[in-house]
Amino acid sequence: MLANVLVEVTKQGLRLSGTDLDIAVTTTVPAEVDAEGAVTLPAKSSWTSRGAAPGPVRFTAAGESRVAIECGRSKFKLLGLPREEFPSFPAVKFDGAWNAAAGVVHKLVGHVAFAASTEESRPILNGVLWELRPDHMRMVATNGHRLAKMDVPAQGGSTADLIVPPRRSSRSAACSRPRTLSRSRAATTNRLPGGRTLVFSRLIEGPYPNYEQVIPRENDKFATVDKAAMPPRCAA
Repeated sequence: MLANVLVEVTKQGLRLSGTDLDIAVTTTVPAEVDAEGAVTLPAKSSWTSRGAAPGPVRFTAAGESRVAIECGRSKFKLLGLPREEFPSFPAVKFDGAWNAAAGVVHKLVGHVAFAASTEESRPILNGVLWELRPDHMRMVATNGHRLAKMDVPAQGGSTADLIVPPRRSSRSAACSRPRTLSRSRAATTNRLPGGRTLVFSRLIEGPYPNYEQVIPRENDKFATVDKAAMPPRCAA
């Protein structure tokens, strides 16, 4: 089922959803709807790998869990699975959420995610600590030997500390548009402008190490380097 995409036809349009249980994405696109319905279809199939011809795409029910797809001279028939077996997404309210420009979030993720651990023996260090404050947000990542920390401005909610998988953070920040972030007990949710796309993530449970105590407070060692000679990640 996780190899399938949930295709839902509603009065709002065509909604597509996919998940691997760690990350989930749902997006809605405008469509002319003749009849409502839902089915899950293989995400990796001939119509997605080869790409349909330019122009409108028509989805038609061709029996129970079967869908015919037409686009120009291209025609496909797919066998799916009932929607009842697809994981459900939580209802999200964005009241009191945080807002930040996507470029800022992308920079934040890119500067710290590389330092996260990949060892399964310490799962809490496999995540990125995301500290959300009324006027800024901070991300911290460490594998026990190196540590990366960065702050960027933000607006919105009160205070929250989240630990999210770094893979999810990188994908979520890849969009160039502003975003709204909402937090629930089990997941974080990003909403892109217009409310048509939502990105869900599970949270890693547990206390994050006190990284502040390993950062030297009294240091008289400084270095001055040419920014152009630094690697892109450091130079930014």
